[in-house]
Amino acid sequence: MAEANGKKVLIYAEASWCVYCKKMDKKVFPNQAVIDSMETYFYPVRLDIESDKQILVNGQKMTQQQFARTHRVRATPTIFFMDKDGTILGSQPGFIPADTFSKLLAYVGSDSYKTTEFKNYLKNHSQSSSAQ
Repeated sequence: MAEANGKKVLIYAEASWCVYCKKMDKKVFPNQAVIDSMETYFYPVRLDIESDKQILVNGQKMTQQQFARTHRVRATPTIFFMDKDGTILGSQPGFIPADTFSKLLAYVGSDSYKTTEFKNYLKNHSQSSSAQ
């Protein structure tokens, strides 16, 4: 679907025991700016790092746990950004506040990461937001 529709994939690696994952679920994912950025740029996928449930990644079958091990998930939550062709663009471990997360989604989703450092993107985005 991602390739056909030109969207990226966001993989949210979590665990049932993860306190910060629960905090992301409660405080970050319901935020409207996060929802808007997610819907615009990504197909979101939840991944349980301890699950034996089979998934298909770039034509290869593996368990969710195998994906986590293969990509060295050391902390939860960890966000993976995947291009529409299945290439992993990067990952970000840890809790991310909603305001920063929505900007990170737009930064990666809009391909701004190709030309601008995130700190400069944030600075420019804050200036344009305060001017409105």
